[in-house]
This record gives sequence, structure tokens and C-alpha cells, in this order.
Amino acid sequence: MKDAREFIRELQRRKVIRVAVAYGVVAWVVVQVAETVFEPLQLPPWALTLVVVLAILGFPVAVALAWAFEATPGGVRREVTALPATVPSEPPPTSVAVLPFVDMSESQDQGYFCDGVAEEILNSLTQVRGLSVAARTSSFRFRGPAGDIAEIARSLNVATVLEGSVRKAGGRLRVTAQLVAAKDGFHLWSERFDVEASDVFAVQDSIAAAIVGALRVSLHAEDRQLMQSGQTRSIEAYDHYLRGLSHFHAFNMRRMEHARQMFLKAIEVDPQFGRAWAGLRTFLPDEAPAVGFDARLPGFFWLVGQGGFGVQTAPALAAIAAALLLGREHPLAGTLDPRRYAG
Repeated sequence: MKDAREFIRELQRRKVIRVAVAYGVVAWVVVQVAETVFEPLQLPPWALTLVVVLAILGFPVAVALAWAFEATPGGVRREVTALPATVPSEPPPTSVAVLPFVDMSESQDQGYFCDGVAEEILNSLTQVRGLSVAARTSSFRFRGPAGDIAEIARSLNVATVLEGSVRKAGGRLRVTAQLVAAKDGFHLWSERFDVEASDVFAVQDSIAAAIVGALRVSLHAEDRQLMQSGQTRSIEAYDHYLRGLSHFHAFNMRRMEHARQMFLKAIEVDPQFGRAWAGLRTFLPDEAPAVGFDARLPGFFWLVGQGGFGVQTAPALAAIAAALLLGREHPLAGTLDPRRYAG
């Protein structure tokens, strides 16, 4: 009985009953008019039958439209059924979002480098068990002037947010980072690093380790190894790689070619730069065997064949990777020593 009363109230709220009554009256008037004028107009007998059938068929259509849409002074709009409010779930206490770092350089031309530093920290944190990290595509939407940390954290469902800035001048770097708790806006950790550009790798490792410590997550030896896997110690190769990432994430055909060239330059500077190899792999045809990087395997490179024969870890696959990615005629493909890629 209660459900029936609620249903009737909903029909009244949506004006379905009013529309049904109005439609019935209008349909009756139309039929009466048709019955009066069709004979003098010498229309065939079935014409009146057609009007009656159309009036009957139109009734459920009118009722359905009245249920689904509402006429307002601003026009007809779709009726939305109010859903009961839901209380958002509490984010995991060991969750973090890494925002793109702000470019504080005077020339404002180091955006790719700032994004790359933040992304590398994010990638390192994803390797830590027990730590929940917001995806890059989600967290990097919050670019530009500092927003409200609580709102950002609520949108990403994380308990903490890492924000920072990079100032690059010549061969020097100033990297500032702070980990902020979403619930009260207090800093859990903050640090400034004034280093040579070549020390950026150590800075990234220090920031990632500090976040893990601040969130009181156990850092296992295997996790630490994965955090540093596939990296290079060549600042030149790293700069090419970050430029490639910047072009790649633009998802523009012209810039994708620039990304491929940057990954290739990074590999030419440091042939053991696993992440640059993995970036270059994205430019292989879909039907080609997949070549990628995974430091958890005995060899840096893995390859999955078209037939799905599984993961191969032989160091010799480094040479296969070079041949696939660069072409067998490329000088680098012929000079790579697979033994250098053994775990």
C-alpha cells in the first residue's frame, strides 16, 4: 500500500496524470470533430477509424514522454530520478597523488622536465607494495596554479598529495617537494634540493623514499630495486627520454614522431636505458611481438610472440629487441652486446 501511494505521488509530481487526462480530452474532441466533418468532406469511412486508432496509439506515447521529460520555463528537460545520497568512502591512509611539478625556471621552457620528474617519482611509488597511487592521467589533470588540496584529494580519493616545483638554471637544479595531508592541509614532509642536474636521479629516489617513510609503508629490498629499475645515469639520455614522454602524452600524430625520435636518441646515448626501450616499443605494429622492460626478470628485455608462447628472459633477446625496434640495418642493432643486458 505504501509503495502504491508513493507511485501515485510520483505520477502526480511528474504530471503524468494531468497529461493523461488532457490527452484523453483532446483525443475525444479530435474524434468528435473528425466524425462531424469527415462525412461532408466525403472522406472514405476508414479515415475516421484511422483517427481513432492513432489517438489510442498516441496515449501510451504521451504518458511515457510525460514520465521521462518535464516542461519548464527554460524548455523541456529530461526528468532525473533523485538517488539517495551516498557517503564517499574514506581513502586508504597509504594513498597518494603526485601532481605535475611547477616549472619555476625563468624561461618557462622546462615543463617537459618538470612533468618527467613528477612522473618518474609516480612510477617509482607504484612499485611499492601497500601504497596506493593515483593514475597519472587522473592526477596530471590538476595542472597550473595551486588548487585546493582537499578538493583535489577528494576527487582522486587519496589521503595525501605530493606537489612540487623545479627550477633549472644551467647545470643546476632546485627541486622543492612537499607531501600534504588532505584532511587538514598540514605538511607531512617537505624538502628542498639544490643539486647538479646530474643528481636529479638521486633527488627522485630521495623524494620517493621520503614519501614511503612519511606514510609508514614498509619498503622491501625488492621494492627498492624496482623503484630504481630501468633507469639511466646519463643526464643527456634522461633529458631526451623526458622530452619523448612529453611528446608522447600529447597524443598528437606529429608529436608522436618527435617522441619516437627522442626515445631513439636516449637509447643511442645509453643503450642500457630500459625505460627508453619500453617507450620505443609503443611504435611497433600491433601484430609484432611485444618488446618491453621488466627488471623483475633475469634479463632486462622480455618478448611475447604472436602465438602467446609466454615470456622469454634470455639475455639474447636484447639483440632481438634492437633488431625489431631499430631495424637490422641500424648500427646500434648490430653493436649491442646481449650480455650487457643480463640480470
